[in-house]
Amino acid sequence: MKKTKTIFLSLITWSALSGTAAAAPDQFFRDLYFGMRASAEVTRLQQFLTYEGFYIGPITGNFFLLTQEGVKKFQAVKGITPIAGYFGPKTRAVANDILTARTAASFLFLQKRIQELTAEIERIRAVSPLLVSDSADTPLVSSEATTTVATTTPVVFAPQSPSSFDSSLAIKTLYFSRTISSYLDSTLHEFQFLAATDEKIAITKLRFAQSGTLLDANVANIRLINSRTGILLATVDTPKKGIVEFVLSANDSRADKGLMISGGTYYIVADIITPNYGVYPPTIRLDLLSKSDISAVDYNDLPRAASTTKISFPVEGPTITTF
Repeated sequence: MKKTKTIFLSLITWSALSGTAAAAPDQFFRDLYFGMRASAEVTRLQQFLTYEGFYIGPITGNFFLLTQEGVKKFQAVKGITPIAGYFGPKTRAVANDILTARTAASFLFLQKRIQELTAEIERIRAVSPLLVSDSADTPLVSSEATTTVATTTPVVFAPQSPSSFDSSLAIKTLYFSRTISSYLDSTLHEFQFLAATDEKIAITKLRFAQSGTLLDANVANIRLINSRTGILLATVDTPKKGIVEFVLSANDSRADKGLMISGGTYYIVADIITPNYGVYPPTIRLDLLSKSDISAVDYNDLPRAASTTKISFPVEGPTITTF
């Protein structure tokens, strides 16, 4: 029956949402400060402050006066000192507590809705033990039924997916060259994958060439992180002969199957061990040099490879100069 199928699909949807709400609270993991531009984290901060009623400006990803004032208002109301407009560890901890509570409330609501849908399915089953679909040719028989239903419908095998297809995958760099003076959790790169709306591409490998002057031994604990969720996707201990390679494996229990996807934004952080240097301070720059540095597949059909011919290589990252 249509009603049963609708409720069953709703139950699946709500169950998936419940798992997402429980597994991936959208928290903050970095300090944010005045002057930051085109930052996905600042965008999330502006959205958070808007939702909490402390920010009425545009959502730009730029941390300027309006955002700073919003942070100050938040700090004043929450009793955070000093009221400086800097989104540091103390302010971030309070914000994350609010997000965790919000996620818990959403989870409880979803759990209640799942229970209601489950009860409704059981009620319909009690009324009609034999659940049939809209199609008379393909009846759906409940587990209680023992009758074998014959059918003359021919078996049709779905055609195999092509081994690869031409995708519209593109990369947009969001982070700009800059000089850093803090060497723990230093952001080296932030980028977004783009594709046509009818394509959902998953990226399973990124291999960067470290094109700066800093030695491999001076870069450690290199992490690839989802900018929206803050979820850690992969870690590399240190570059190997100037190469930083992230390889991801699909895992259905993780958000986005544990992969990078088109439409997603990601950033790379590392710990920098600064050596003694002469006139010119050392630099770091992570570049994608050729199409072999990216492996992409169809998100909904992982064995099906996606080409990267629309990307113009090399894709140069921002130059990070150590102070």
